[in-house]
Amino acid sequence: FRYSDMLSGCDFGEGEYERLGEYLQKLQTDGQAIAPLQYSNHLMIDYLVMSFSRKAEQKQVALQTDIAVLPELSIPDSDLCSLLNNILQNAFDACVRLSDASKRWIRLEISADENKVYFTCINSCDGYFIHANGRYLTTKRDSASHGYGMGIIRDLCRRNGGAMASQADGNRFTVKVALPYHSANNERGIEL
Repeated sequence: FRYSDMLSGCDFGEGEYERLGEYLQKLQTDGQAIAPLQYSNHLMIDYLVMSFSRKAEQKQVALQTDIAVLPELSIPDSDLCSLLNNILQNAFDACVRLSDASKRWIRLEISADENKVYFTCINSCDGYFIHANGRYLTTKRDSASHGYGMGIIRDLCRRNGGAMASQADGNRFTVKVALPYHSANNERGIEL
């Protein structure tokens, strides 16, 4: 992962370069602390999973992963990161609302076939859902600042020719995403 690629086109004000340097040093140190773990052979996916693994451990959330080694994907890294980050962040937020840490868990599966990559995330939750117009809405108190994650996931799927499904079942919530590997497949879309 090259930070220079991430920063191209950014315009920083006076004094911000020092803060940015400190932040990048922290990221590099954090990344080295968890670097031995490898999941998918895709740098961005591996980094996000490792990051959430540490975050889950700190908040006593049991994170179980089953992640296949993936072929090269034509999906932009920014879309892939946004997709996986929103899936995991939503699951994480639901888990930490549970007061009993022994009931906090997330299962993430990333698999593939000859044409598609599949993301399945199942997590524990408090069982309280707001469902309107075929969609689950945020249950966070400050709904004006939250509740964008599922919409972002849905939009990324649509933009990349994929599909998304979500389901609430008692005290667990499931999100499934399927995305085609190559942009040639993106034109006709896929279904779950």
